[in-house]
Parts: sequence; structure tokens; C-alpha cells
Amino acid sequence: EKLRDAGFVAPFCSLEQLGKLIGSFPPLIGYNMENKLNGLQTWVGVSRTQALEMVLSYPKIVGVNAERTVGPAAQFLLLHNENITVSYLAEHPRVLTRSLERCLQPRVERLNEIGKKQWAPTSLVSLSDRGFQEKYGRLGDPPPPEKKNADKTPD
Repeated sequence: EKLRDAGFVAPFCSLEQLGKLIGSFPPLIGYNMENKLNGLQTWVGVSRTQALEMVLSYPKIVGVNAERTVGPAAQFLLLHNENITVSYLAEHPRVLTRSLERCLQPRVERLNEIGKKQWAPTSLVSLSDRGFQEKYGRLGDPPPPEKKNADKTPD
């Protein structure tokens, strides 16, 4: 009922989509969806429709605090990459679920440190901490050695 009242109804969302939505993140039904959607609108700057689409594409976003995590992540990404727009963030809500202090900021600082100025938020958050460090090193480390195609050997 909360989901229906929040706008997850036809023509925007079919019963089948609603079932998949709940099935992919069962705790969803316990949240005040109106507050969650308003939080996305306020802290990210998306429209109501975009907020609904964000939840449909990545339901776990409702479990993340909009004021403390989603909003600061959105502002940071918008300020630090000129190619990122609010529409991009609406299409890739997962990038807004990572902590600014523990994930986003240190990773962007490391990429800047090694001279990698162009980066996509999706690749920024898709790697685990270990995976990111293996690929780019840690903040303060020397830049990783360049890999050459000739050095690659088949497995």
C-alpha cells in the first residue's frame, strides 16, 4: 500500500515490476516511501519521476540515508566531474550509495594524484576497496607502472 501511494502504480510500474522490486529488496515494504522519494528529490535534485525510476532500478537506495550519504555523494560527484549531471545520477543511483569520506573522496583523490583526471562514477564504485587498490594503488603511493599490450601473455 505504501508503495502504491508513493506512485509505484500503472502506467509507471506494472504489478510484475512491483513484485520484482519487492523481491529484490524485501525490506523495501517497511520504509516510508514518501519520505525516501522526497529525500532523493531534495538532496539529489531529481524530479519525482526520476526518484521513482531510481528506486525501480536500484531498490537498495531506499536503505541509504539521503541527507548523510546520497546527497553529499551527489554534490561531490557533480562538483568533481564536469561530465556528470543530475540525469546521469538518476540513471546510476548505485553511485550515490557509497560513503563520501570512506570511498568516493579518497578514490577521486588517488585518481587525481596519479594524473587520471577522467573517470566515471560507475567504475569508481564498482571495484571493491582491494580491487581499487590493486588497480590504482593507495593514496600517497607512487603511480602504478604502465601496462603495455606486448607484455600481456595469454592465460
